[in-house]
Amino acid sequence: MEISEAIIHQIDKASGSDQVSLDLRPDRLPIEDTLSKLVTEVLSIYNRVSNGYGAFDADQIIYPFSGQLQAYYQEEVDFIQLSETALRLIASKMGSQRFATGGYVLLVRYTNLGRDWFLVGILKMREATGVDQDTKELLRLLSLDVDHLHEAARVDIRKWQENEQSYLSFVKKRAGKEDVTKYFREALGCTDYTDSKQNTVVLLEALQAYTNTQTDSAKGEDAWTREKAREVRQKTFEYCQEKTRNREDINLGALSSIINDRDPEAFRNFVRDNGYHLNDEFAPHSNTYRKLQRITGKASGNIKVAFDVDDLVQRRISLDGQNLIIQGASPELIAQIEQAQADDDDSE
Repeated sequence: MEISEAIIHQIDKASGSDQVSLDLRPDRLPIEDTLSKLVTEVLSIYNRVSNGYGAFDADQIIYPFSGQLQAYYQEEVDFIQLSETALRLIASKMGSQRFATGGYVLLVRYTNLGRDWFLVGILKMREATGVDQDTKELLRLLSLDVDHLHEAARVDIRKWQENEQSYLSFVKKRAGKEDVTKYFREALGCTDYTDSKQNTVVLLEALQAYTNTQTDSAKGEDAWTREKAREVRQKTFEYCQEKTRNREDINLGALSSIINDRDPEAFRNFVRDNGYHLNDEFAPHSNTYRKLQRITGKASGNIKVAFDVDDLVQRRISLDGQNLIIQGASPELIAQIEQAQADDDDSE
């Protein structure tokens, strides 16, 4: 990671009050080890807690931040001007949320793996205990509380400029709780991306990758069997089907506990750690998740079959009248069949 520009400003507001005051830093932060460590910490936490994906609202009159960000990248305004605009927008919305509290607004432009990113987040302060090295007296110190990052958003600049889906991510409170941080997303004009098909496609991709890691023989005795992986796929299908039937959203946390009941957060953490842009809650797309459905049954004689609906979609299995046709049998299966046929010919 390489930091291009960074700055920090202060917003002062007490919970229960509508009074907001600003303390602006006049120049950029020096790019040195302390800043690098702070941004690294913030990004590490952000990658875990960001759970919303979307885009900037198209109305730049009501939500002017995206227009100012565009002006910055077109070199019409500088970084400090942009940061002050963002601060005033956040402060304006914060004043209308009585239980919101102030903090230090960090803005960072950085590159990682050749890609350009822009991050805005509010850091709170926390008390800590220290020791005076000379007197050995205990001291009450204040430090930035990086672990509790509740207000933050990040822009993937290339995706944004090419209008590619989910270029904007942000931290969002779980449903069912009063979201005192909503003002922050409104200040920056963040809108949820709620395309059920896209979210469900990403869910299936993440599930396949996760089950691949769990069935890896390198895990030894902890490795899942293929049957276990198929069972997880079927449980996921049944969960999505139930949500569709009840007209409810998929909850990633709840699904994660179904996928791995021994480690309920494992799948959700896998999604976040591996960069899958998947909302914590989204409507299931039935034509997409039905690929997880398992079809089992008896054919003629003693033949039993079991396959996923996806095998039909991909035409690995097809139906010709009452005949089931399997495309691309494995070399091992072909060898066994040919050997059985040869043995049968020899016995005649």
